[in-house]
Amino acid sequence: MTVVGSPLLLHPVVSDEIYRTAREGLVNAFQHSQASSIEVEITYDPASFSLRVRDNGRGIDQDTLGGGRQGHWGLSGMRERAQHIGGQLNIWSNPGSGTEIDLRIPAKVAYARSAKESRWRWIKFGASGGVGK
Repeated sequence: MTVVGSPLLLHPVVSDEIYRTAREGLVNAFQHSQASSIEVEITYDPASFSLRVRDNGRGIDQDTLGGGRQGHWGLSGMRERAQHIGGQLNIWSNPGSGTEIDLRIPAKVAYARSAKESRWRWIKFGASGGVGK
């Protein structure tokens, strides 16, 4: 695990979605990839927050990568979480070459503001309208 930059306080809703996305990425890597190496990189940047989960495992076939697996919500759930918080999720993989999951969230959404500002953002935009739009 690598942390780049000085950790900043994340918005609570964003933090929860980041946690759930990271957890799903790690669970997938441990259960399905048969990897010998799994890396997590968290980057606190003034312009954005990013989370990367990489493995050197067997990869994901393109059909599963595009549409997920029947009866499973992992990849589609991670995409929905990213969209909900105004982030961008990219997943790169090919059979035999491992997988990389990259979640990027703009700083204005990712990082916590004062309690007063946070409350007004939720009143103004609502939880279903995305965080901080």
